[in-house]
Amino acid sequence: MTTLEKKALLKKILKLMLILIAFTIITTGLVLLYAKRYDLIGWINALFFNGFLLFAFSWMMIISNANLFTVSIYGIKQFLSSLLGRKLTKNIIEYRDSRGKVPRYIVITTLCFGMLCMLISLGIYYIS
Repeated sequence: MTTLEKKALLKKILKLMLILIAFTIITTGLVLLYAKRYDLIGWINALFFNGFLLFAFSWMMIISNANLFTVSIYGIKQFLSSLLGRKLTKNIIEYRDSRGKVPRYIVITTLCFGMLCMLISLGIYYIS
């Protein structure tokens, strides 16, 4: 990897981190409002929920990259298109090959950020 590629990757990761921080702020606020609990336990629950949500989302991206949902998604598409009287243009192999994969840096960054949120909430819980 050249230095130019490293800088571009770092720039992408920083943009993703800003998106994840904004997502964390919004979901934490929404959980606090929904639970109507603004004490320390409310904050711990909101942070842990957010961390678990990001962690689960990153695992779903890993599973999607492994093409574990491809057959079921293709089957649902084929069923719905047959109900509408249409025929799919691609078979299952062409559909699998045409699917794009989520870049590795997105998966790793989301996984680490979710784990960090969960660790922060657990740290606050055990300290208090």
